[in-house]
Amino acid sequence: SQDNLRSILAQPQITSPVKEGGAEYVVRRHQSIDNGWAYYAFIPNRQTTFSQASAIMRDFILAIIIIILLASVTIYFLQKVNYAPVRRLLDKAKQVSPEGTPSDELTTISNALDFLSMQNSSLSSKLEDSLTAVKNEKLHRLLSGDYPSKDDFNLDCSELELSLPNAYFSIGILMVHTQTENLAQEIKKQLQIPYIYYYLHSFHPNQIILLMNLPEKETSLHPLFSRIQTYLSESRGLFTTIGVGSVVDSTE
Repeated sequence: SQDNLRSILAQPQITSPVKEGGAEYVVRRHQSIDNGWAYYAFIPNRQTTFSQASAIMRDFILAIIIIILLASVTIYFLQKVNYAPVRRLLDKAKQVSPEGTPSDELTTISNALDFLSMQNSSLSSKLEDSLTAVKNEKLHRLLSGDYPSKDDFNLDCSELELSLPNAYFSIGILMVHTQTENLAQEIKKQLQIPYIYYYLHSFHPNQIILLMNLPEKETSLHPLFSRIQTYLSESRGLFTTIGVGSVVDSTE
């Protein structure tokens, strides 16, 4: 009724449900500070409406929680699967990494790779030294006449990259009057000798034995060794004495 509505509007603030026209309302009042007017909102007080809204909100929150849980489980599973190779690599790195290295994963793997690289370099150096010693032993046997023919030598040294393709041989012994290192390699690199030769490390540190494998018997070796002496004298100030053997066609 109008009287009832006037009594409701006369209240300064409505906080409890009121009835009007057989229906129950929740009334909210707002007083404007600009024009002094009062504004009222009549909201039907229907329990089913609020309960449905609460149920929808509850279901929405529950759905979000379930989605978050499923996403967390999925992310954890994918992380375990994708990280498995890195974890196995880390376990291997810990086995080869030096003692006392930090526990950080990337640091451990990096230290392990550096350690393996150093070990590989050391192993390569040792292998090269071993091959040099084996080659030296084969060449000493050749100079001692232990191979009946060059084919026997080539077959025995096929895996050492030692080969005698030409038919004639000669030996030169170079004596350096000042001890030096890596001189044979330098001679081979600088002079670009057109035919194959090998050098041997002898018991004398300043002595180099050169084995020439010549294509022709008439090849003269004296100009070659004159070039060697001139090069060593001019580039390094070394004085040398060289003995040249005769040219032969037999390894015996």
